[in-house]
Amino acid sequence: MPTISDRLRWTVVGATLATCFLSTLACPSPITPRNVVLISIDTLRADHLGCYGYDRQTTPHLDSLAARGVRFERAFTVASWTLPAHMSLMTSRYPHGHGVERQDQSLAKDVTVLAELLKAEGVRTGGVISWFFVSARYGFDRGFEEFFELLPEKEDLSAYRKAEDVIDTAIDWLGGRGAERRPFFLFVHLFDPDLITNFSFFLNIVEAVIFIDGCQHRSQRTSWLNNRVLDF
Repeated sequence: MPTISDRLRWTVVGATLATCFLSTLACPSPITPRNVVLISIDTLRADHLGCYGYDRQTTPHLDSLAARGVRFERAFTVASWTLPAHMSLMTSRYPHGHGVERQDQSLAKDVTVLAELLKAEGVRTGGVISWFFVSARYGFDRGFEEFFELLPEKEDLSAYRKAEDVIDTAIDWLGGRGAERRPFFLFVHLFDPDLITNFSFFLNIVEAVIFIDGCQHRSQRTSWLNNRVLDF
């Protein structure tokens, strides 16, 4: 299983691009703002990508993108799980700064997020997500003109919406621009790697403990996983 240091996030690359985009909006020179698509692939391990040296042909499209663009060799998350890490991505604050570190917390109204800043500058903003930890209940919809939540009917790990559904919705949003020529910011969150397993016993065990808060949750899950090696 990946350690915290293993969980290098592609979202850091997207956040850097979004920051550069925002800086062009504030620049007095006549620079045309670029469109930004920020794609977060939850729990994707860098050492399982070809562009980072993995020997299996698992990610040809990402490898091609990395070869033509900028690839960060040292990019680390500020938290070990989805909710606080993505809130840090959107607010540029550490978890203790934005205050969303547990499932019973949501973003305070006085904390500004990236999409709000871009929208205020006239940028068209859209988001497409497929899991609860990046949903409106925690404040992730703030600043988005359109925010599509492709959520399962219940918090059931086996009922999540797959990447194909998320990507199709994102492409439809992009195609819906029509004649509009405003620059856009699109956030897309994919959850598949977190659940890419066909082991029914794995799903059953994780379902039983993943939504239990506190130390009991972590100790139970960690103890069970330490006895198994899962490599995809």
